[in-house]
Amino acid sequence: AVARVKDELKVTVAATTERIKRMNELANTDEARRLIEVITTQRETFQSQRNALLKRKEAGENVNAEVLDKVFPAAKAYLDAVEKLADYQQDFMAHTREEAGTVARQGITALIIGTLLATLAGGLLAWWLTRSVVLPVRRVQAAAEAIANGDLSVQVQADSRDEIGQLTQAMGHMVESLRG
Repeated sequence: AVARVKDELKVTVAATTERIKRMNELANTDEARRLIEVITTQRETFQSQRNALLKRKEAGENVNAEVLDKVFPAAKAYLDAVEKLADYQQDFMAHTREEAGTVARQGITALIIGTLLATLAGGLLAWWLTRSVVLPVRRVQAAAEAIANGDLSVQVQADSRDEIGQLTQAMGHMVESLRG
């Protein structure tokens, strides 16, 4: 029976060693690394006492009383250390979730502000473009209507060099030609 227990322990010890090694790799804070170190220390104490008692049991010694006095408290200390790490990780994850929520809310706020600013900038640009096109076109239209009604005293001056400015300038030349 002791040989079977030892074989099962070898498998368990190897798997636990790999898990602790992986936890050390994943530990991202000093506190997590410290707690894993405490687990490792408690584990070594537990294993040392357990192995010593198993060896004595194999030799035929009755170690039942020492299992209760030494191994059980060591196992409890080992499990308590694991629980402390689990509690720490839960608290750490809750804190990380809170931070992620805060960052998400900040991102949403930034997107809303960016959207509002882009909408405002787009509106101002549309207003400015409309104004820069519509006002000169209306002036040229008013001059064309005055000329159509026979009023050659209109003053048509181009304010820009774009197509509307060129149209305004051509309208001015036409008025000058008609005046004679």
